[in-house]
Amino acid sequence: MQISFNHASDLHDVKELLLSLAGTSNRDLEVVTEKNNTLYIKVNRNEEYMIQTYIVPALSKFIIKRKEPTLFRNLLSTVFFFHDESEQQQIIQMVYSIISEDEANLHPQLREGYRREELLTQALTIFLSNQNIYFSFEAFLKFRLKDYYNRLLDYIEVAIDEYKLEQDYQDFIESLRKYIGSKTRTAFSQVHVVYENERFLFYDENFDHFTYQVQSLEDDFISVKGFEVDQELIAPLLLICPKEIYLYVLDVDHGMIQMVMNIFQERVKVLPHERFYEQQH
Repeated sequence: MQISFNHASDLHDVKELLLSLAGTSNRDLEVVTEKNNTLYIKVNRNEEYMIQTYIVPALSKFIIKRKEPTLFRNLLSTVFFFHDESEQQQIIQMVYSIISEDEANLHPQLREGYRREELLTQALTIFLSNQNIYFSFEAFLKFRLKDYYNRLLDYIEVAIDEYKLEQDYQDFIESLRKYIGSKTRTAFSQVHVVYENERFLFYDENFDHFTYQVQSLEDDFISVKGFEVDQELIAPLLLICPKEIYLYVLDVDHGMIQMVMNIFQERVKVLPHERFYEQQH
């Protein structure tokens, strides 16, 4: 089996992967670098086993680790017309986040069909069934991986949807920041919020409990880009617009707590749940 590469670095990486998988003293598999960026692989026995156990995994790993990021960038540019490098990088990061999910948490659009690793293994196994083959790696990458490319497109489509949703969410948060920045008067300078029995309770600077009825926010903030303003915690805080917000929580990763921190930023101080009762007495 002979594989030609366009770049010496690619040949070197594939050779290193093969040797790391098969071992340098494996007599059943000989790996030799030839001139003109060609890799010669000789299988002395157990041909099918050697191809399936060493050659296919090495090439598959090389494609995923070395070639795939560039493939994603090319697809984003030529198919989806995302040319900005920063945007491309953010979407690619989302792609890999999606890919890393286990089967149970995989995005609904991606639950059907094979994972990309399986598609690469299938394509390589069929293509390399004859060990006497001589081929260009770049040509194989370009013309023999249709199912793999289609799967990459599936990943990108989902990642773009999530990227746009994240952008809309950040615009929503920024609009709420501008809203509180424009308010010059506040009902309370300091508010303490404690999460009890699955609801948020409000206390003033003297730790006296109060309720705040949300009559209405300005129309612009009932729904911004499809995101509704939470009426239990976010809306009251927007209307009160305190200079200091103390949140007493058991779980700092609670979605609503994170949202308050994103909107009010330096105004927010997060404290352990038990501190609230200590300060009341």
